[in-house]
Amino acid sequence: MPFTTSDLCKIFFAIFVPPIGVFLERGCGADLLINIVLLITTTMPFTTSDICKIFFAIFIPPIGVFLERGCGADLLINIVLVRIPFLIMQ
Repeated sequence: MPFTTSDLCKIFFAIFVPPIGVFLERGCGADLLINIVLLITTTMPFTTSDICKIFFAIFIPPIGVFLERGCGADLLINIVLVRIPFLIMQ
């Protein structure tokens, strides 16, 4: 049985956009819902982590540096640079 254009489209979508591949093969049902939930739960933690790092890097820089680089010289330098304006104003 040779591949048809429909089969090639299903393979393409199954690799690059899995929920569409499932929809084309199985239709709208429990399989599609499970696939969407799995797609969201596997990509969301990375996005949430990155959003937290960006938030802390903007509003509380030492915490942003700690989350990105850990506890080291970068963190110490950042804490000192953040505190200098407050020390000068006093």
